[in-house]
Amino acid sequence: MHWYLLQTKPNAHSAACDHLRRQGFDAFLPLVANTRKKNDKFVDAKTPLFPGYLFMGTLIDPVPWKSVNGTRGISAAVTLDGVYRPV
Repeated sequence: MHWYLLQTKPNAHSAACDHLRRQGFDAFLPLVANTRKKNDKFVDAKTPLFPGYLFMGTLIDPVPWKSVNGTRGISAAVTLDGVYRPV
């Protein structure tokens, strides 16, 4: 399986994961627990480890990049010199 890095739209990481999974891709979004003080109370919240990014895994070759880049919540796939490369 190859894993690729995708950039997400602001605050759309969970929706992007859901839509990628519906298309048959694996999505990995590492989360960390943060404790914040809100209205004089401590609140635990899970936030992305890498804000604005998630990982997509696939066995499909070639990867349908037009479909991936058009997925709701995805801004673009990260490329190196214009070439999609696995992480």
